[in-house]
Amino acid sequence: GWFTYAKDSVPAPGSDVQVGDTVEYTVTVTQEGPVGIEDASLVDDLSAVLDDASYNDDAAASSGEVAIEDGVLSWSGDLALGEVVTITYSVTVTGGGDGTLANVVTSDDPRGGCVEEGGCVTTHDYGWYVFAKESAPGSGTQVEIGDTVEYMVTVTQEGPGMVEGASLVDDLSAVLDDASYNDDVTASAGEVSVEDGVLRWSGDLEVGQVVTIGYSVTVTGGGDGTLANVVTSEDPRAPECAEEGGCVTTHEYGWFTYAK
Repeated sequence: GWFTYAKDSVPAPGSDVQVGDTVEYTVTVTQEGPVGIEDASLVDDLSAVLDDASYNDDAAASSGEVAIEDGVLSWSGDLALGEVVTITYSVTVTGGGDGTLANVVTSDDPRGGCVEEGGCVTTHDYGWYVFAKESAPGSGTQVEIGDTVEYMVTVTQEGPGMVEGASLVDDLSAVLDDASYNDDVTASAGEVSVEDGVLRWSGDLEVGQVVTIGYSVTVTGGGDGTLANVVTSEDPRAPECAEEGGCVTTHEYGWFTYAK
């Protein structure tokens, strides 16, 4: 006798996933031929999964012995005539790796082989994004009452997989004490609004997509003399600004008093 093995997953192999998603894997081992098999074995190398995900400590097998140690799943067991053994485990996507969860089931046992070409490999891609902010005139420039300051926020997809439901906020509270919003916010994709002094944007990002968000204010005075704001995101797929200091803008203005 001999045995074949195969691998499947939910979501299906080749699907894009998101940080926080759970990927469930199923390996099947099938006895073939007229005679049962003693001490069949296989391994599933998870090293290219666990740079992007955490193992949920839930490996189980319908027969035989299964364990995951040092990033490698090992299974061994006897196979009765016609027996099919099912091995399951799952991971949760954490991000922080190369954007691809890839693994393959193999066996050094000469009696075993993959059921079909490509049938023992699974891959799942995910993406992340970065954001940045610019202004005209540039950040750090002195402005005058009556001037218009134009802001542009860019959101850039990174990694091999698309991103669903990306989001960010731009707090204008330290701008609008010195300026008036010109009710002109636009975004090249997604949904954007400015309410209660906070700009909010959300949208999906295809691979390689760059979204541009623009708006402007007019300097009115009456505040502390500094227009300052910062773009942030609480989304774990956008862990930081594109570059240090690249998401903060400041503009200062002055005024004078007189007496007689």
